[in-house]
Amino acid sequence: MDYQLQELFVFIRNGITIKQGESGGYPITRIETISHQNVNREKLGYAGIYDLGKYEKYVLENEDILMSHINSEIHLGKSAIYEKLTDETIIHGMNLLCLRVKKELIFPKFAYYLFQSIDFKKSINKISKKSVNQASFSVNDLKKLRVNIPNIDIQIKITSILDESRKLIKNCHSQIEALDKLMQSLFLEMFGNPVTNPKNFERVRLGTLVEVIGGYAFKSRDFVKEGIPIIKIGTANKGYFDLNNLAYLPIGFEDIYKKYCVFPGDLLITLTGTVGKEDYGNICEVSSDYSLYLLNQRVAKLDLKAGLSPAYLKFCFKQTRFKGQLTKLSRGVRQANISNDDIKNLIISVPAIEQQKEFEDVTQKVMHQMILLKDILELMEVQYKSLLYKAFKGDLFQEPS
Repeated sequence: MDYQLQELFVFIRNGITIKQGESGGYPITRIETISHQNVNREKLGYAGIYDLGKYEKYVLENEDILMSHINSEIHLGKSAIYEKLTDETIIHGMNLLCLRVKKELIFPKFAYYLFQSIDFKKSINKISKKSVNQASFSVNDLKKLRVNIPNIDIQIKITSILDESRKLIKNCHSQIEALDKLMQSLFLEMFGNPVTNPKNFERVRLGTLVEVIGGYAFKSRDFVKEGIPIIKIGTANKGYFDLNNLAYLPIGFEDIYKKYCVFPGDLLITLTGTVGKEDYGNICEVSSDYSLYLLNQRVAKLDLKAGLSPAYLKFCFKQTRFKGQLTKLSRGVRQANISNDDIKNLIISVPAIEQQKEFEDVTQKVMHQMILLKDILELMEVQYKSLLYKAFKGDLFQEPS
């Protein structure tokens, strides 16, 4: 059945303008509230509002859908479904759209999945207006978009399958997080915080134990589809090695840029990120998917000397206070930048190498389990995308003729 989007919703509207910043009162949605496609209550704003009064009609109802319509281009159309907690009152604020479904026509969770589909994202791209720092689309243009949906019974069946797929993915994420917390607890139990140094280990400048080797400023015009992989910021800034964020140079360039070759098992650190985010100063290990890589600018290789274990160093950089040293050193208003020398000048407490090795032996066993889980998670994500694609191409269930 073919509809204009506005036919499927009681309303599609922007939130009320409220100057946020004052603490207390009823919480208010912000753009950041749905940044991960769920309603994150830790990212709500406040304005000292204790009397709903004129805000009454902007109070969210259960299964309202929130959508980003003013954001960087990649985040346009990002949505989340609101699942109300008991006695909770949240005001719908400016710069997120609220869409309230007509439940006789469209199942709320189905609408949420519809907004993740490839065809819908393509439609959003067509109505988007781009500027230097952000993109947007108008409510009226969104209302006029056409969508083709099955009957309610089929919608509920599709939603059930996609929900189950997402549940499996969430459970896998939880297992990975639990293993990471286990290793964090073990680290703190054995060594304490490397900044406060409660166990009175020797304290030294990191540069005495690590050589920091920066990357080369390769030109994007030289990149090709296949060849020698180049490690970019996006390859390493999440704290793990992301093979989906590589660039490539023609084979043979590795002979020219020998100084910038890195190999599986080498440690990398990102030197550039966004102020206020955890996307710089992150360490990851180079993947073994290729025999060698080339290192691009703003990513550096850490060449460890005797007396420092890779596992110990990686977990030092995961500690909040240790990362805080980098935050103080970083330069830039929006973009944070740290240098090779900044890394070398960090002060670190250093236990005996035997203790570090003991920690490394334990973490290797746990990391093996994490790698297996991450492989499973990757397969689950692929399966979910396949199900989502089939669902909105009409290939999961056929309506009776």
